[in-house]
Amino acid sequence: MYIMSEITANFEKYRDRINPEIVEFFADFGDDFLDTYGALDVLHNTSSDNVDSILSDGLRTSAEPIDEQDAEFAQQLFQDQAGVDEGTKRQFERYVMGTPQGRTRGIFLYPREKYGNGYNEGYGIPERAHILAQEMSYVSRQDRFSDTDRSRANDIAERLTQTLFGEHVSITVLRVDPFVPEVINNRLPTELVENFRDAGKEALSFGFGAFIRGPFEGIYIPQDIPSEALAVEALLPLDKPRSIESIRKFDLSRFFAPRPS
Repeated sequence: MYIMSEITANFEKYRDRINPEIVEFFADFGDDFLDTYGALDVLHNTSSDNVDSILSDGLRTSAEPIDEQDAEFAQQLFQDQAGVDEGTKRQFERYVMGTPQGRTRGIFLYPREKYGNGYNEGYGIPERAHILAQEMSYVSRQDRFSDTDRSRANDIAERLTQTLFGEHVSITVLRVDPFVPEVINNRLPTELVENFRDAGKEALSFGFGAFIRGPFEGIYIPQDIPSEALAVEALLPLDKPRSIESIRKFDLSRFFAPRPS
């Protein structure tokens, strides 16, 4: 009697919503490739304050602990400066405004195996909010900005600091179902599947695992991930005093440091 593996059963659960070329690829290349894909856990770190809403509503690309008016205030201060090069402008759009050139805001996952079967303890606090808090803290201590702007910058920095590093905040690791269509259809786009086929089964067997681990920055998913695909995996400690100090004593601004005359 044939007993379907847990990985195969999970794949079959979503089969009708997975892109047909992916279904055909695994059918043609065999269970070894399906097992390799399914056995590599993908994870996402987030602030513990976000967990209840995530488990209810899913991971959303639009979920940010930032008031967009605060981001627009920072953007206006940035644009009013003279001598800002194009590279720095692109970085501001990406890291502060959250609109990287050429793609929409997304969700980043990482494979457990990349960290020795452990967790990436290097992130979990919303990056965009953290950077905005640092930059506004820097502005609030610079005499070349007006008292009004410095006061508002300080308010933004302090408000975000309390949101990011409040009394009960820790880092939560979420495990993400690798077969949910929003994930697998983006991890294995049509062009990549075609490249797999061109390489052939024998050659691909040596590199398939590396391909699905994704690039250094993580596995980019440009759409919301539903709550049905998520489960709490672990809690990680957060060094709050050090994190708060990294904002309040921030003195290496990449966006508001004085420009060469």
